Formats: sequence, structure tokens, C-alpha cells
Amino acid sequence: MRAAYLKGFLSACALVLVLPSARAQGGDPPSQGVPDTFKVFADHDHAIAMLDVDEDGDLDCLTATRTEFDKDIPSATYVWQLGGLNGKEKNQVTFHFKAGPTPDQAIFTQDGTDGSEHIVKTVYTDYETCALFQFPYGGRQECMLWVTDEAKNNVPQKCVDQFRQHCDVEVVAYDEDTCSQVENSH
Repeated sequence: MRAAYLKGFLSACALVLVLPSARAQGGDPPSQGVPDTFKVFADHDHAIAMLDVDEDGDLDCLTATRTEFDKDIPSATYVWQLGGLNGKEKNQVTFHFKAGPTPDQAIFTQDGTDGSEHIVKTVYTDYETCALFQFPYGGRQECMLWVTDEAKNNVPQKCVDQFRQHCDVEVVAYDEDTCSQVENSH
């Protein structure tokens, strides 16, 4: 009887140890390989910054519009429209992108600066509704979740989960009430 009890106890312990591991493996999304930054650029001519990592508000209600794209070179130009909230001025910033050393990276320059080249890294994308980028901006490293207009009010959980996994702090850069006032004033 004691042997049967011990065997049952050990089986239960083994099950407790195995189940969390099986659940974690089963819940992880399948690997999508290395993201392709220029595929993201090709598929999206407009985006909204949904989440970023700083609390200074300079990127609140930020949108980006692609003004040029060449798939053969490849190259792209995006213009950021900064909303002008939290005491910041409304502003437009133009970024020029060219192919980087790997498909998940692009090299960019920013108008109005010394022309230095920097790297933007595509950390995650579902190629439909969101893309997560890391890049230097304003003297610090940014981690931003960009979404489409269609997804801005219902961001897929997989996109938010990727942001939380790869970025230190979560700050909402877009909310409909605030940003609709900015959008209507452009």
C-alpha cells in the first residue's frame, strides 16, 4: 500500500513539473524567422505609433506616412507627423531608409541632422497589423509598436505581447480621444 501511494505521489509530482513546460511550449507562437523590414515598408504606407518606452510625450499621437518606395534598390522615405502635445510643437520629421546588413535591419538618415546613418531593427511583425521596431531617436534608444489605422482601436494581443517581451517600459502613445483631436487639426 505504501509503495502504491509513493508511486502515485511521484507520478503526480512528475505531472506537475511537466505540465507547465508543455503549456509554455504550446502557448508560444511558432517561429516566423527573421522579419523583413522592407516587406513591412512595402505593405504599409501609413502607420500609427501605438506604444513607446519613454514618458516624455514627444511621440504621442505620432503617425508616419510613406512618401517614397523603391522595391528594387530597396529604399523608402517616411514622414513622421508629431502631434504637438504635452507642450511640444507640431512637427514633421523625414526619414530615409535603405537596405541594412540583414533583412530585419535598415539603415536610415533623418533630415535636419548631420546625416549620420543609424540602424532600425524590426524585432517583430505580423505583416498585417503591427510591427515592432528598435532604433535610436532623440538621443536615446526607442522601442515602438506601430499599427495600421484598422488596428489602432483593437491592437492584436500578439503585437502587445511582443512589445512587452522586447521593450522595458510600456507607454501608450495613441489613445483615440486625445489623438482624434490632433488628427482633426491637421
